[in-house]
Amino acid sequence: MDGGEGSQGRRAAGRFLGAVAGGVLSLRWRPRRAILVGCALMGLTATTPLLLALAPHTWLLVVANFVAGAGVEQAGVAWYSTLNEQIPEDRLARVYAYDDLGSYLALPLAQFAAGPAVLLLGLHATLYAAAALVLLATLTMVATPSIRALAPKTAQPLPVSEDPVPG
Repeated sequence: MDGGEGSQGRRAAGRFLGAVAGGVLSLRWRPRRAILVGCALMGLTATTPLLLALAPHTWLLVVANFVAGAGVEQAGVAWYSTLNEQIPEDRLARVYAYDDLGSYLALPLAQFAAGPAVLLLGLHATLYAAAALVLLATLTMVATPSIRALAPKTAQPLPVSEDPVPG
């Protein structure tokens, strides 16, 4: 395995550069069913634990993290756009608060559970289980009829002005 602090930094940089690329892409690409596409793209995050288990080479992980970062950013744009369109304005702040609370609780709990899972199952089994959980969650989301049917009102790309400074 390629390892060390530099390897971790390159993998993180790949994820963040992918997020920037995904953000730039979201300025022009507006799929008709953005939330469905966004949910499906979240499945790309399963590549990281899979590659860590199967072929933990730094540059493969950098590329996988770049692609996953772009997908996560697309999902984020779809999520927040959909929330803004579907939730009444007087309830939006509360929905954002619950959304953030769930995110801020889930991430550290998952990271906390990883250590005991490795001790109990072993490293490779834990990595495979993590990838399987991501894929299961992704399949559950894309199979949900309400997610499949939801089409944001802003599905068409916004017109791009030739004037670089809006006036």
